[in-house]
Amino acid sequence: MTVVILGASRVGTRLALQLISEQKEVAVIEKDPKRARDVSRQLDCLTINDNGNSLEGLQKAGIEKADFFVSVTDSDEINMISCALVSSSFTKPKTIARVRNLDYSLTWDKQPGFLGINYIINPEIEVAHAIVRAVEYGAVSSVVDFETSKLQMRSVSVERDSLFDGENLEVLRNKFGVPFIIPVISRDDKMIIPDGSTVLRAEDQIWILADKHDFNSFLTSINKPQIYLKNIVLAGAGNIGMYISQHLLEDFSRDAGVFNRLFKKFMQAGKRNVHIIESDYERCKELAEMLPAVQITNADISEENILEEGRFNAFDLLIAATGNPELNIVTAAHAVKVGISRSIALVKKISTAAIAHNLGVDVAISINETLVNSIQKIIRQKYTKSVYNFGDSNLEILELSVASRPEMAGKAIRDIRLPGKSIITMITREGEHILPYGDLELTINDYLMIITTKDNIQELE
Repeated sequence: MTVVILGASRVGTRLALQLISEQKEVAVIEKDPKRARDVSRQLDCLTINDNGNSLEGLQKAGIEKADFFVSVTDSDEINMISCALVSSSFTKPKTIARVRNLDYSLTWDKQPGFLGINYIINPEIEVAHAIVRAVEYGAVSSVVDFETSKLQMRSVSVERDSLFDGENLEVLRNKFGVPFIIPVISRDDKMIIPDGSTVLRAEDQIWILADKHDFNSFLTSINKPQIYLKNIVLAGAGNIGMYISQHLLEDFSRDAGVFNRLFKKFMQAGKRNVHIIESDYERCKELAEMLPAVQITNADISEENILEEGRFNAFDLLIAATGNPELNIVTAAHAVKVGISRSIALVKKISTAAIAHNLGVDVAISINETLVNSIQKIIRQKYTKSVYNFGDSNLEILELSVASRPEMAGKAIRDIRLPGKSIITMITREGEHILPYGDLELTINDYLMIITTKDNIQELE
């Protein structure tokens, strides 16, 4: 597979790095000469110093043979025009454009394929979805959904003296009596794939893969039961904050059709009390008109005593979604100290999310990681139903259909040779989840959750 990426921002560079690690052929186009030189030194791929909206620059990058063209510059217009140019001039590449402007996104939503663009991804909507999912499930962890089953994956920290602390994984499985697996553990800044004999330790960050209806038993055992979060304070009211607020309030009086489409699958009965803290006075006035049911305070969340005034200590959740990721982490960590039950911080880099967890923030959502995962899902859709990258590690988990390789049906798992360290961790069969064992025979309707390393992706596909 060959992918051409326009824009060597953090997202473009991160996407290129992941694709290169999967042994895909990558070319990066970047108009800034210094950034292009930096990328050329950092990444083992072709780097072109060009605007990317000219045929000459695109041809230098080998666009004729590319499977995908991904435009992730800081300009919506350049991303859309570049995709339109590629679509009109070349028949092979599928085009993906990062677009922040909601009006552009909705135009494409109403007219799929507008300007010849195959896929539009709005990063602010994507990250708002991720935050909303975490809120709906009690803001205990980030929530990863899979395409074809009721399986979910959530990451939690092992608390000292909890049921998980010091326990053998095989013993844990027997205690809960429901099929689940811990595919990855983050320990001492390393990602490891455990086996049944692995013993969990306090401060481990673990990923649990299980049926979404079974999670509350796990969360209760670590003293973080899944609860309905009614009283929510939101720091920062940019586009992401507005999208989140619209859902939490279920107030679709303005642009009802728009937000109903964007958040329809997240709808839930029950009104919430939302209080927004925003430093921009003009923005506060706009929000007062758009969200009449919201309480709004015009203040800087970084000012001392904003949260200590007594209005917020009985709130269930604080969401820090300002444009400053460091401020978001500090605010979310401080929220717990003033009596707010749980906290979510919006960050940019996945490495910053790990810092937030260490400071006691319940959920840290990375904008860049969310966007890269969304793009990867599109690029991989020929082979996989879902894909999730475990942070900066070499590991990822994929959801594959046996129907895509029917010759696997009827074979026992022990007779299926997957490349390298690839492991089948869970099987979904007719709505039931099965822990795999050597003699289990696959059926044509099975879906497999496989954990693997990025250098095995090409062979696995």
